[in-house]
Amino acid sequence: MSPPRIAVVVFPGTWSDRDFLDVAQLVGWDARAIWHTELELGSVDAVVLPGGFAHGDYLRTGAIACFSPIMPAIESFAASGGPVLGSCNGFQVLCEAGMLPGALLRNDHLEFRCDWQWLRVEAPASRTGRAAITPMEPPCLSSRRRSASSCATPRRMVA
Repeated sequence: MSPPRIAVVVFPGTWSDRDFLDVAQLVGWDARAIWHTELELGSVDAVVLPGGFAHGDYLRTGAIACFSPIMPAIESFAASGGPVLGSCNGFQVLCEAGMLPGALLRNDHLEFRCDWQWLRVEAPASRTGRAAITPMEPPCLSSRRRSASSCATPRRMVA
């Protein structure tokens, strides 16, 4: 079986793209950086929008990056069922692009926070056919944020 092909999208100001590329190499995946001005993803199995401060976040977090030329290709990939991971600012870009429901709000304390967050595994099977996290092993990830509260109506969250 060939390794998964991962596109890591790089915007001006992002910084964790290198982390995703390094980890992909460690686990034997075929990952490559895609500059935000490209128009196509190429043949990939998954897309990652990494964290950082895309375009400096001068308006709203992710508000400029959501208009990058690569975004229509990401939207098309996701619409066809392709997995897209938005980490940190990447999640915020996906919200601004309308690919995720709701809107982002400032944290209620108006401060930058770094906490550990347990995740719930909804679908333990891996799309790549390889072993994945099982429901008995919930991952705990570092969560660093200032604009991380996500708000959507219950109806919108189900859609």
